[in-house]
Amino acid sequence: MLVLAGMLLSDNLSAQDEIFANKRLARIANRLKQQKTGYNVHTRVNEWGEVEHIGLRLFHDAIRKLVPAKVTCDFLERYLLELNLEKGTEYGIILSQKDVDFTVGSAVTALEIDSTALYTIDEIEFHKYRATWQKDEKLLLQVVFDMDYQLMTGASISELEQRFITELQRSMPEAIDTLPRRGTYIISPAINNDLYIMKEKGNRKSETRPYVYSAKQASRSVANLMLADDMPVDAQLKLTVSRYDRDSDTLNLPLRQFLQYCRSREKCTPYFGLKSADGNNFEGLLLMANPHAGYMHMLKVSVPKEMIGKDDVEVEGRLMVYIPMHNVKQEYLNLTEYETIR
Repeated sequence: MLVLAGMLLSDNLSAQDEIFANKRLARIANRLKQQKTGYNVHTRVNEWGEVEHIGLRLFHDAIRKLVPAKVTCDFLERYLLELNLEKGTEYGIILSQKDVDFTVGSAVTALEIDSTALYTIDEIEFHKYRATWQKDEKLLLQVVFDMDYQLMTGASISELEQRFITELQRSMPEAIDTLPRRGTYIISPAINNDLYIMKEKGNRKSETRPYVYSAKQASRSVANLMLADDMPVDAQLKLTVSRYDRDSDTLNLPLRQFLQYCRSREKCTPYFGLKSADGNNFEGLLLMANPHAGYMHMLKVSVPKEMIGKDDVEVEGRLMVYIPMHNVKQEYLNLTEYETIR
């Protein structure tokens, strides 16, 4: 009998009656029902009633609250459970050929580990993780794996694309920290998240940041528009999502909703680079980077010059989601085309 976040999966309720976040989890639930194992299994149901995680119970809840714990903890719990459930099967052999190396111990070792063991994790941003368990200063288990988001979530790119679209549409505005005025850059100084603030006259202090937003400083205004989700501008985003194996999807939503979703739910940091200001539009690139999950969302945007400085503006964008970075070369983005905003 499998406990599902306060609900019981009994013989009268099959795994097919549950709603799963992806096909991988449905398979695991069925395998658990078939084998009736005594594993200490941790499961989680999200706010929409979908089973979003099944795995061995290896971590304290306090650890999961740390960045980047959720995706790595979920991966390790699920993958180690799968290897034990599928031991000796053809599917188990396929699983064991993933980019995961056991430098100490094996998947079976995980069955003897509980949340009392000392757990540490090291990372190389965008590239690799090393997870280690020890007790009484003795190494019990050590696993090294690529920071591959498909591997870590157990979902196909098609499932990830659909999940992004569905959850973006469901999302509501959330209170999140404003970006620092002087930011950082990614790969090239031309793609950064610096914000541009107007000087306030006298001793007057605004309750909100007085962002540069005018036709006279159009380049800086575009950068602010694409980065600052707290700007008092009614910007709408006509968003085309390029799908891996099917036609594109088109959404219309507030630009602020997209920016806040990527920052608050996807834990991404935004970076913007201006590509050109020719013709009637500004063309640029907004990168939403998650260095702890190994991916970027890439939004190519077009902003009408005539709308800069106005309270309502429509931005057109073409989006590719979950671009893997652990094995992508720097020249992938053709960064020489982008210029530093002045």
